[in-house]
Amino acid sequence: MGGRFKNAIFEFDGFNATFETGMDQQGRFDAHIEVYGEHKLVLIQYDTPYIRQLPTTLHISETIGNSFEESVIRPTYKDTYVCELEYFYEVVTKGMPPKTTPEDYLQDLVIFKMMIEAMK
Repeated sequence: MGGRFKNAIFEFDGFNATFETGMDQQGRFDAHIEVYGEHKLVLIQYDTPYIRQLPTTLHISETIGNSFEESVIRPTYKDTYVCELEYFYEVVTKGMPPKTTPEDYLQDLVIFKMMIEAMK
C-alpha cells in the first residue's frame, strides 16, 4: 500500500508489544489497545475521537475451566478527551502528580525516533 502502514514489535522485560499504524481510504476509525494473557484477553476500544461523547469500551474475553465468557463494559459515557481534560484540571488545580510525566513523553520520542530510523 505504498508504505502507508507500519508495524513494530517491541521487546520489554518479560513481554513483547506490537504497534501498528496506517491510513487507507476506508470510512472507519480503529484505535485500540489489546492485551493477550494465557486465558484472558483485554481490549480497550476507542471508536473515534470525532464523535462527541462516544464512550471508550472495555472488552474482556476469558476462559475459565471449560467456560468461555465475553463482556463489554462502558465505565463511563464520557468520551476520552473529556476524561483527559477533567484529569488535567485535577492535576493543575490540586497539585496532583500526572500519571504520565514529561520524562515519559521524552522516552516516547526516543522510541518513535528508533522506529523512524529502522524504517529508513
